[in-house]
Amino acid sequence: MFGYIHPLKPEMKVKDYEKFRAYYCGVCHSISKRTGQSARLALTYDACFYAIFLDALYMDSETSFETFRCIRHPVNKRPMAVNSSCTDYAADVNVILAWYNLMDKYIDGDRAKAKTAMTVMKRGFERCRKRYSKLCDQVSKRLDDLHHLEQEKSTNIDLVSETFADIIKNIACPDFLNLTEQSKEAVQWLGYNLGKWLYLIDAFDDLEQDVEKKQYNPFLTRYGYNPDLSNMEEFKKEIRPQAEFILVNCLDQITKAYGLIDVTRNQEIIENIIYMGMLNKTDQVLQGVKKNNEKSV
Repeated sequence: MFGYIHPLKPEMKVKDYEKFRAYYCGVCHSISKRTGQSARLALTYDACFYAIFLDALYMDSETSFETFRCIRHPVNKRPMAVNSSCTDYAADVNVILAWYNLMDKYIDGDRAKAKTAMTVMKRGFERCRKRYSKLCDQVSKRLDDLHHLEQEKSTNIDLVSETFADIIKNIACPDFLNLTEQSKEAVQWLGYNLGKWLYLIDAFDDLEQDVEKKQYNPFLTRYGYNPDLSNMEEFKKEIRPQAEFILVNCLDQITKAYGLIDVTRNQEIIENIIYMGMLNKTDQVLQGVKKNNEKSV
């Protein structure tokens, strides 16, 4: 359910892309430092965006940038965001969500792969759980609610997607940001719509896979896919306008919420992702350009 939040690189200035990459490396380093090397395998661009976004909100940010060499890129030194509460929090959230995503896959029947990955990540997740037990309980509760809706084969797309949206809303505004109530509400509304967008773009992207594995998908139940009456390409073409309307509306709400938030840095990177990167990803998924396993930055 992760990996959809990307910048549109051709529209980025070189300095902004270098800074984006520095945050990515910072989150990767934070994961290693706080939860162990194995949990790095779960790192996504989503967590990088989250760190950049949080740091833009944090008035007392202590983030600095240093050059370093890493195992993956040993030849040239690269900049990395360090001494950052934002990269640390984004790293922990990435591990928490990755863990519960693996649990969801285990429940859905992909047990061998999920169990292997959970064995590798267990120690790192337990460290995060000690730091954020309340948050983990909230995520677990809402995922249980989501699982029940999926078991019931709910046809209510809004209800199902909003259940996941609540999870992202709950993680969107950590206390250390110390925001005003108005800013906090705007950040949570942005997180809520981001979560809804993530759930639904993943659902549309996984239509063929969910039919093949006989797994729940809100678009399949809502619009009554019947393989005896139409093939998948015809079905996707038929429901594409409805899916596009919902997804673009989520992006519109994200944009409006962002307009209510005062950011202190990283504005050009954030706006590239929100205004262009996520819209481009929406178009790609709706047109059938499958998510590939993109390399790290």
